[in-house]
Amino acid sequence: MATSSEKQSFVDLIESMELVEADRIYALSNSVGKILDDSEARKILRHFMGSEKRSVQCVDIYEKCAEFLEKHPKYESCECEILARLGLPSHLKQRLFYRMNRGDPNSISLCLKNIQAECLSEVAECFRDFKDSITKVRMNLKLKTLG
Repeated sequence: MATSSEKQSFVDLIESMELVEADRIYALSNSVGKILDDSEARKILRHFMGSEKRSVQCVDIYEKCAEFLEKHPKYESCECEILARLGLPSHLKQRLFYRMNRGDPNSISLCLKNIQAECLSEVAECFRDFKDSITKVRMNLKLKTLG
């Protein structure tokens, strides 16, 4: 559960949101992946998740994997350690380390995409509440513009 200061940070962030931005994030909220691929939406999700450390770690790992995939096929072994410091579970670290030692860029890319998929499923557990919050914000902003 998020602390009251983390909840306040999320509330402050969404209360400063314009209707256009709320509509855009609402449109993305049909997919966890779309939210995680959008930097502004990902920022809002991070604030929403607050102290749910495991899920926030998954967002960080997902984001770092995306950065590494952009560099394809030039992977470096230190990338495995970076992910480990972010909280990558040991079984996934071992898989990635094995593929990096083999040096096959396609195998490494596939492994990074599998790590992202596991992160997506972890984040999806709290995603329904996030989508509900964005829906409420959007509706409140629409009511303000009408009234």
